[in-house]
Amino acid sequence: MTDSDSEQIALRTLIVDDEPLAVERVQVICAEIPSVRVVGTASDGAAALRLADKLEPDLVLLDMTMPELDGLGVARKLAEQDQAPVVIFVTAHDHFAVEAF
Repeated sequence: MTDSDSEQIALRTLIVDDEPLAVERVQVICAEIPSVRVVGTASDGAAALRLADKLEPDLVLLDMTMPELDGLGVARKLAEQDQAPVVIFVTAHDHFAVEAF
């Protein structure tokens, strides 16, 4: 597979987290995965929704706890889209795991 082939099949990914260090760490991990291409980052739920509308990601890596609109609120809004992205919750708080499902 060539670089252009992996670019064509790469998951367009949006990272959403209010902690800059967490965003940076997730970006580093994503950079090591050829089938993932980070197309944007957001630090709050409202910005995430604006970027998702503009960038049309395939995948959203989403923090649960953020100012204004939390991760569950963002996921609910994204699920209403015709071409809803896959959402993977990224959180350091294990008590959110049940709530997310």
